[in-house]
Amino acid sequence: MNPAVVLLKMSTAHTLQNIEMEDWASHSKNLFSSKLALHDQIICAAQNGAHKFNIFFQAASGNLPQLYPKQLKDNLTVKLRNVKLIDHIQFTRQNRLLISTEHLETAIEVSNIKAIMGIPTVCSVISEQITSRFLLRNVPLETSLQELTDELEAENTIKIHEARRFLSDKSRNIATENVLVTTYGTNLPQHIKLWLTRQEISLFIDKPRQCRKCFSFSHPTSKCKNESICEICGEQHNIQSCTSPTMNCILCKGPHKATDLKCPKREEERKFLKFKCLNRLSFIDARRKCQIDCCSWLSTISPIFDNGFTTPSLAAHAP
Repeated sequence: MNPAVVLLKMSTAHTLQNIEMEDWASHSKNLFSSKLALHDQIICAAQNGAHKFNIFFQAASGNLPQLYPKQLKDNLTVKLRNVKLIDHIQFTRQNRLLISTEHLETAIEVSNIKAIMGIPTVCSVISEQITSRFLLRNVPLETSLQELTDELEAENTIKIHEARRFLSDKSRNIATENVLVTTYGTNLPQHIKLWLTRQEISLFIDKPRQCRKCFSFSHPTSKCKNESICEICGEQHNIQSCTSPTMNCILCKGPHKATDLKCPKREEERKFLKFKCLNRLSFIDARRKCQIDCCSWLSTISPIFDNGFTTPSLAAHAP
């Protein structure tokens, strides 16, 4: 099969995508991951629009001590040419040190630090803040992802961070012809050239992924620590033993199943994922910012609720 012929039939998207996919691949055959060093990733991202760099440090073994800011500044002053170009430092709840800067050369210097206060460290960045994603359809299964990324980089001014095929059956590792491509940088071109074809692309947005045990959108089923909830009535029992004559969604209390595609909470999650993507936030930061913004918004119109109106949901406030 000629890849160029097949790709001529690729679907294109002119708007933000929210593709309904089962899952993506983790098997090495269906996953390409860049081997670039962290400082090279930062350079590639900056060349395509990224300008804010949050770099995390954690001890190579054990934990970093909670140091006073003055101690950290004194230590970093020795390692960096201009420590004043650092915007912010803090310790996170996960006992990691966060160093933020919008200065490229400083970000490169920070990424090359191997120890903090004499303690060997490893560092990383939040990939969402320095990358963009788009979807390619109908990429033949016989085309390796290495071959695909080589062609994309040769014919376009992009550098690939990751490419992975979606799976139609995760348990059996059955790959599809849909490939999610992640590039370095925040400026995504309107089209890419691939095997002599011109493909229009757009920013990829995840679809809501729901826990099959408690039906929350905040975690996958494999990480769920909650009791099993009935999809039909919202009570704590198995769906096979449910005898409820009516449906009651555990999420919104509406008269439908928890998995109903028209559930208002599912729509809230779609808007949240769009908010996360457009603002280039991690899941944790996006959840926190949504809650803060929503509370701030509600406080400005609280007098309305004193007159008998009900509090609107996050969906009314989300972008």
